[in-house]
Amino acid sequence: MKIVRVTTAVVEANYDYTFVRIESDHDGLHGTGECFFAPGLTAIVAELAPLLIGRDPRQIGRLVAHLARKTSAAGSTAGIVWNAMTAIDA
Repeated sequence: MKIVRVTTAVVEANYDYTFVRIESDHDGLHGTGECFFAPGLTAIVAELAPLLIGRDPRQIGRLVAHLARKTSAAGSTAGIVWNAMTAIDA
């Protein structure tokens, strides 16, 4: 099983919520995560997507560790990049 697509949607409510959908190549299996909206958040998820495509979606801890390593130069131990990663993690 491999990740084939990562998409986002922003829903306006009492806060703006960003939803991230990760789709696999296995019988339409997908997962949806959510995080609070922040300016540029959907763009960050789009930048992280190539780091996920082709990987096994069942290895959540390994995927999050991979994203953390790949974004560490951006100073992303906290802040908006980690916010995007939490939606992927969920």
